[in-house]
Amino acid sequence: MKKLIFFTAVIAALFTGVSCKKGDSDSAGKLPEPSNTLHARKMYLNENTLNIYSMEFTEAGRYIVTNKRIVPAVTSFSIRANKQIISYQQGTYTFQSNTYNLADYGTAAINQNKVRVTLLDGRWIEVEFTETEPAPATDIIANMSRSWKVNNVRVSVNLDGSVVTVTKKGGNLAEIAGELYNKGVDLDVDQVEGYVINEVIFTRAKTFAIKFTDKDPYVGEYNLDKNNGFTYDFEGNAGNTFFATQGDGKVEYNSESKQLVVTLNASIQKKNSSSSYSGSVILYLSEA
Repeated sequence: MKKLIFFTAVIAALFTGVSCKKGDSDSAGKLPEPSNTLHARKMYLNENTLNIYSMEFTEAGRYIVTNKRIVPAVTSFSIRANKQIISYQQGTYTFQSNTYNLADYGTAAINQNKVRVTLLDGRWIEVEFTETEPAPATDIIANMSRSWKVNNVRVSVNLDGSVVTVTKKGGNLAEIAGELYNKGVDLDVDQVEGYVINEVIFTRAKTFAIKFTDKDPYVGEYNLDKNNGFTYDFEGNAGNTFFATQGDGKVEYNSESKQLVVTLNASIQKKNSSSSYSGSVILYLSEA
C-alpha cells in the first residue's frame, strides 16, 4: 500500500512538472510590447498641398510618410494616362503631448480628427484624417508588430530538378545573387546591386515594409490567415530579383532562438528570358 501511494505521488509530481514547463514555455513565446505601442497609428490624410497620402507611427518608434502626386500627361503625339508617383520618408519618432516629433522631417500634432504637419523648412498643413483600425492583437501579430534586423537570408532555387541554396549573414542581396549565379542559377545579379536590407517592419495596421541601406524602401500591406500564411502587396514598387511586387508566404516566431522567420515564395526571373525559377526567400530576423 505504501508503495502504491509513493508511486501515485511520483506520477502526480511528474504531471505537475510538465504542466509548469508548458506554462513557462507559453509565456516565453510572447514578446514584451514595443515601447511605442500606445502611440502606434496609421492615418490617411485628406487632400493637401504637401501631397501627403498617409502617415504611420509604428509600435517600435518608426514613422513612414507616404507621398502621392499625379503628374499630368503632356504630349502632342499620343494620349496617355496621368502618372501617379509614390515616395516615402522614414525615420524614428518620439511622442509628447499629442505631438509626434519626426527625426529629419518635422512634427505632426493631433487635435481630434485633424493633424497639423509642419516640415523642417517651415511649410505646414492642417487637414482632417481617417484612421486604420488595427488588426486584433493575437500572439503572432503582437510578436510581429515591431521592427526587425536581419540575421540571415536564405534563398533556395529549383534548378533542373535539384534545389540550390545560399545562406548569408546580413541582408546583402547582391552577394546572395552572385553565389547563386556561380552555382548555375542564370539570374540578373545587377538587378539587386546595392540592395542591402537594413530593417524589416510589420505593424498592427497591416503594414509590411523592407528598408534598404541606400535604396528606396518597399512598403505595402499584408494579410495574415489563421495558419500564419500571409499575402502582401508592395504598392508602387517594381520589386527586384528576390522580392516580387505581390506575393505570399508564411511567418513564424521561434521563441527558442527569439527570431521571426519570414518565408516568401519567390519567382526568380531568368536573365534575358521571360521564364523564371521557382524558389523561396527566408528572412531570419531579430528585434531591432
